[in-house]
Amino acid sequence: MVLSNDVAIRWIRSALEMHLLDSAEAAQFLLEAADGDHSLYRVVSAHFTDCPVRLAELHALLEQLRDDPYATILTDADNGPDSVSLPSCDTDEPTTPNGRPQSKSARKPPEESTNRRRTCEAAGKQHLPMPLLSGIDRYDLQAEIGRGGCGVVSQALDRQLQRTVVLKRIADRLTGSDEIVQRFLNEARITGQLEHPGIVPVYEMGLDEHGLPFYAMRQIRGVTMADRIRALHQLPAGRERIVLQRQLLDRFRDVCQTLAYAHHSGVIHRDLKPANVMIGEFGETVLLDWGLARKLSKAGKTCSRESGHDDSDDETLPSGIREDSASATGESAEVPRGCAASYSELTQHGTIMGTATYMAPEQALGQTHLVNEQSDVFSLGVILYELLSGTSPFKTDSVETTIQRVAQCKFRPLRDLDRSIPRPLAAICERAMRRAQEDRYQSAYELAADLESFLAGGPVGVYRERAWERLDRVANKHPVVFRTIFVGSLLVAAISLTAANRIAVSHSHERQARETAVVARNDAEAAWAGERDSRMRTQTQLVASRDAADKWLLQLSGDLQFYPGLQPLRRKLIEQGREHYHQLLADSLATHQALRRLPKAADPLEVVISATEVARNYLRSGDLSHLAGDDAAAMTHFCATEQLLLDTLNHTGFGLQQDPVLATQMANAWIGKSLARPPAAEDNDLDRDIVRAIDMLTEVLAADPDCDDARHALVRARALAARTAADHQAWQDADELISQALPDAQIL
Repeated sequence: MVLSNDVAIRWIRSALEMHLLDSAEAAQFLLEAADGDHSLYRVVSAHFTDCPVRLAELHALLEQLRDDPYATILTDADNGPDSVSLPSCDTDEPTTPNGRPQSKSARKPPEESTNRRRTCEAAGKQHLPMPLLSGIDRYDLQAEIGRGGCGVVSQALDRQLQRTVVLKRIADRLTGSDEIVQRFLNEARITGQLEHPGIVPVYEMGLDEHGLPFYAMRQIRGVTMADRIRALHQLPAGRERIVLQRQLLDRFRDVCQTLAYAHHSGVIHRDLKPANVMIGEFGETVLLDWGLARKLSKAGKTCSRESGHDDSDDETLPSGIREDSASATGESAEVPRGCAASYSELTQHGTIMGTATYMAPEQALGQTHLVNEQSDVFSLGVILYELLSGTSPFKTDSVETTIQRVAQCKFRPLRDLDRSIPRPLAAICERAMRRAQEDRYQSAYELAADLESFLAGGPVGVYRERAWERLDRVANKHPVVFRTIFVGSLLVAAISLTAANRIAVSHSHERQARETAVVARNDAEAAWAGERDSRMRTQTQLVASRDAADKWLLQLSGDLQFYPGLQPLRRKLIEQGREHYHQLLADSLATHQALRRLPKAADPLEVVISATEVARNYLRSGDLSHLAGDDAAAMTHFCATEQLLLDTLNHTGFGLQQDPVLATQMANAWIGKSLARPPAAEDNDLDRDIVRAIDMLTEVLAADPDCDDARHALVRARALAARTAADHQAWQDADELISQALPDAQIL
């Protein structure tokens, strides 16, 4: 007997509602019918050959549906929108809570139910295993993770094994489409058959309360490759960005190897994009969303038996399709024909399968009979292009224009976008993105092999190196050998020069005397340079020590002031900070004085830098003394800062207007003096030092708006001036000063 898809699906759903089938049997029948050459009727009949009673009931149900092909569709929430209205049972028979007839096996007399309950209680006391659950009852839905074109992905608890899984079901609005059911089954079967660490495993498949299939998968916690690519290109150039790019290239290589396994198994993905690659928290790289995957025939063409038609009928793309509506849950933005959604959200099947910006030219042209492994290789090239450049090679304002660019394979070369991209890596990407299939890598494994060779510092098969590029690559691969050769060359050159010098000295005493003087001068300069290097190293260590103290001591002591019970600890930390900065001040001051005493005049800029570091230590010591309540010591430090800066300006001839750092430190010294000075109740005017500091910092910011230190000091000065005005009840002045400080504070 040949059944239409509609009648067959109604038959299975009705059998589930009448408890003639369970969810596991129904799922098995649907899979066998979808995967084999037999009809659903023959599959069911063959299964129940040894059970004529159930087979007769199933045949009777099928005859009822065939006699009334226009059976009423119920719309109540319990039965779902697509449940068939069957002849009602006798009103005296018990029903389930959702109004369905209760199965005969579930109807127990009161005394039997009581005995069974007592038996279960006794078994629980003896710690017997819990009853086994199956189907959708096994899972407790917790939260929806996301939804795409046809599916809804939710987090669920497997009550049987007490583990968190991901449950994928058909969206409610699409439950009436038989084609969607077939495609969903196809996706589950393909995903379940591909057993690879880079493909999420399918734990179970069954039917839900509406008779629709679902399947459970392992939950992968992490982020998508699309998220990591965006994060990569938001980083500034530097070591952190290089490390993250290398990590993403390793993940991309894993995707290539996963896809190579799928191709070896005769499956193509057809919807590769960064959003379908999940990077787990513990190093997993998982390729998601096999909803558009297809098995290849021996001739290399896609088989579409699961969907009930041939993909070769695909022709054009309808307008108004959004290509970027996919989610990181593994749902494609484009779904088959029959999905009950508007064209503004979904892509119609029978046209172009995939995501516009990542599909191959043959997909964009609707030539689905040509879609094969090389089509997936092209999509891998697009992902690599986006990883390296941060932009999509084909994306435009409209899908139609994007499709045209993909079909023509028009994109800017990678090194036109970023000259720092290595030429071999750009060659790998552009080889994968060739317009003609025969010009691309013939397999994802070949692409992965070239990428692996590049990452290991080896040659790349698709790029012919120049001599200097080969030398640079080998030097990077073997740095110790090349450094040894370089140092050896320097030693040979030094020995040769020394020998030549001695020969020349032996020819003339005058020449020898001249050369001796030159050597002595060079030695003196070398000694001075060595002292300078030592001084700079000491200066660097002092700066690092000061920064460390600022980071943990000052911030921590500042936070502790809000906890009254921790005040002794705060005072102890402040005293430790004072001792630490006392030592830093002594060391930096000694270095500065040694620089001033050099027999050879030091570079004025070095003197200014050294004085700046001493001034910072003076200011920090003053701040800590003020926090400790020792305003006398604080005033001493701030006055010493002012005097040091004035001496430096006189010694070097610099002016405060020439160096914003010196000007900012001078202003901080004035602010500190104002803080440490006892308040004068009878003086209602602003402190002269505060006024000088505000004027000085305003001039610095006018000349250099990007000087954050000056802006921070200006906010501090205005806040202190506002507090002073408020203490003298000059409310209008205080309000004006706060208003002036707020814009700079917001910038900081």
